[in-house]
Amino acid sequence: MVPKRILALFGMVLIAIWVLNALVPTSFMPQEDQGYFRMELELPEGATLERTRRVTGRAITFLNNYPHVDYVLNVTGSSSRVGSSQARTDFTIILKPWNERRGVSVEKIIADLQEEFSRYPESRVFFTTPPVIPGLGSFGGFEMVLEARGDASLEDLQRATDTLMYYASQRKELAGLSSSLQKEILQLYFDVNRDKVKLSGVPLANVFSTMKAFTGSVYVNDFNTFNRIYRVYLQAEAPYRAYKDNLNLFYVRGSNGVMIPLTSLGTTEYTTGPGTIKRFNMFNSVTVRGVAA
Repeated sequence: MVPKRILALFGMVLIAIWVLNALVPTSFMPQEDQGYFRMELELPEGATLERTRRVTGRAITFLNNYPHVDYVLNVTGSSSRVGSSQARTDFTIILKPWNERRGVSVEKIIADLQEEFSRYPESRVFFTTPPVIPGLGSFGGFEMVLEARGDASLEDLQRATDTLMYYASQRKELAGLSSSLQKEILQLYFDVNRDKVKLSGVPLANVFSTMKAFTGSVYVNDFNTFNRIYRVYLQAEAPYRAYKDNLNLFYVRGSNGVMIPLTSLGTTEYTTGPGTIKRFNMFNSVTVRGVAA
C-alpha cells in the first residue's frame, strides 16, 4: 500500500504543475540572436537587373557603414522566396560579435534597417532570421502554403492570396509577412503562325530555339584557360533584345536556304502573367511566411 503522505504529496505536485501551466504564458519557439540574418529587396516586377543593381549598391553602402554590421553578402537577381528574379536581391548580413555590439540585439538592428529602407520608394524589404533549430527549414518564424484545389484557377489563387495577406497584415500578432506570389508581370507574347511556318519549310523547333538563344541564353560548351574552367553561353547583347522591334533582327533558315525574319512567322503583343508558378501536392500554390510579432 502507498502511504497516504506520498499520495498527498503527489497530488500537491500535480496541482502545482496545473497552476504553473495556467499562469506561465505560452508562445512560439523564441528567436535567438545567431549573429546574422537575411534581407531581401524587392523591386516592382519587370524591373531590369541594372535598376536592381543601382538600388542594391545604395543598400550595401548603408549596410557597410552601419556600426553593428561586420560584412554583407549579396546575390543580385536572386530571391530565397521565389528563386531567380532580376527584380530582387538577396542579402546575408553578418553582424559583429556580441561583445562588440554592447547589448544591441538583432531585433533592434532589424528595426533600424526597416526604418532606413522604408525610405526607398522603389522597393520593398523583407527580413528573415535563421531557424532556431538547424535543419527545420531555412527561415525562422512560420510558413504556410495556400493551394488552389479543385477547379480553382490561378486568378482565384491570386485573389485568395491578396485577401489572406490583407487581413493577416491587420493582425497585431503577426509581422514580416511575405508571399512567393509573382503576378501581373509584363510579358511579350509571340503567337506563332504554325501554318505559315510549315509552308516556309522551317522546323517549328528552330523558331523557339532561335528565340530562346537570342532573347534568353543557350549553353554552348566549356573551355579551360589559366587553370580555370569557363562556360560559354550564346545570347544577344542587351541593346538587341530590349524592345519588341528587336525581333526583326532574328532570322531562321527556310527550306530553300533563304533567311526568314521571325516577325514574319507570327504576331507579337504585350500581355501580363505570373512569373514562376509553384506547386505543392500537385496543386498550384503560394507560400506565405511571417513571424510572431
